[in-house]
Amino acid sequence: MVGLVEPLLAIVVVADLMLLGLRRIDTSIRVLALQGIALGFLPLALHGSEEVGPRLLATAILGIVVKGGVVPALLLRARLQAGVPRENDPYISPSASVLLGLLTLVVATALAPSLPLPPAAGSSLLVPVALMTMVVGIIQLVSRHLSLTMVLGYLVLENGIYTLGLILVAELPLVVELGVLLDLVVAVFAMGIATFAIKQTFDHIEADRLNELRG
Repeated sequence: MVGLVEPLLAIVVVADLMLLGLRRIDTSIRVLALQGIALGFLPLALHGSEEVGPRLLATAILGIVVKGGVVPALLLRARLQAGVPRENDPYISPSASVLLGLLTLVVATALAPSLPLPPAAGSSLLVPVALMTMVVGIIQLVSRHLSLTMVLGYLVLENGIYTLGLILVAELPLVVELGVLLDLVVAVFAMGIATFAIKQTFDHIEADRLNELRG
C-alpha cells in the first residue's frame, strides 16, 4: 500500500480546500468523513512494506470507524437538530479562504524541510499536508459564525495533528492513540449537545451573537 500514500494525502488536501470553499454544512460533514477515511488508511499505507501488526491494524480500523463514521454521524445528527443548513455569512469569503489554504500549502511545503522532525516515512508531503490541515482547521475556527461549523474546524485541526503524529506512530503506545480518538468522540458529543442547547435557548447557533449576553 506504499504507493497509496500520495493519493491519500491528495485526498486530504482536496478535502481541506473543499471545506474552506463550502457553505452547506451537510456537504462539509461528508467531505470531513472522506478526509477521515483517507487518514484512517494512511497508517497502513505508510507502513505497508512492514508486517502489519495488531497495533497498527487497530489504529487504522479505529481511525476509519471514528473519523469516517461515528464523528460525521454525530455531526449530521447535531445539524438536523439545529435546523441550520448552511453558513451564510462567514468572516472570510469561501474564495478568499481557498486562496489562503493554497498559500498555506505553499508555505508549509517550503518550511517543512527545516523543521526538527523525524523523516516522514513514505512521503515528503506528509509534514506539509499535516501543517496545512492544522492551519485550515484554525481558519475554519476563526472565520465562521455558526458553532457547528466551528466544530468542523476543530475536527480538521485534530486531523492535522493526527497526520503529524503518524510520523511517530511506531513509538506511540496504542493506549495513547485510543485515548486520543476517544477524547475526539467525547468532544464531538459534548459539542453537539452544546449546539442543540444553544439552538433551543436562543433560536440560533451563531457563536458571535453570544457576545450580546455580556453586561
